[in-house]
Amino acid sequence: MWLTAESLGDADPALDAHPELPAVFVFDEPLLRRLRLSGKRLVFLAQTLADLGERRAVLVRRGVVAAELDGTPVAVTHAPVPGFVTRSAAVRPVVVHSWPWLYRPHAGPVTSFTAWRRRLPRRGGKPSTTPPRQGV
Repeated sequence: MWLTAESLGDADPALDAHPELPAVFVFDEPLLRRLRLSGKRLVFLAQTLADLGERRAVLVRRGVVAAELDGTPVAVTHAPVPGFVTRSAAVRPVVVHSWPWLYRPHAGPVTSFTAWRRRLPRRGGKPSTTPPRQGV
């Protein structure tokens, strides 16, 4: 079970679907060098992995993701971030679970959160008919 930074947590679809598998998280060295995350962010990741490790087996590695997972059949949850497609193609997961969207993305405007939100279905299932404000 390949665990990505976007899917840290008990509600991850791949974790939920494969409770018998150990989770493997790889601190991606090339990505970390490029992103230059703060020490606080790295501590948060480590603490989150430790917390998850109290409930299931978690393996933590450091290196290049594809090299660290080479030859290991893995399941993963799709992550809607730029590098996921490339890394996933290199790892070749056996199963890719869908990302748990609160709302499916749509082609509406993204000029502001409010404009985007107005295009989402209301509880009755229909989008708002209120036109978006201009100049926001």
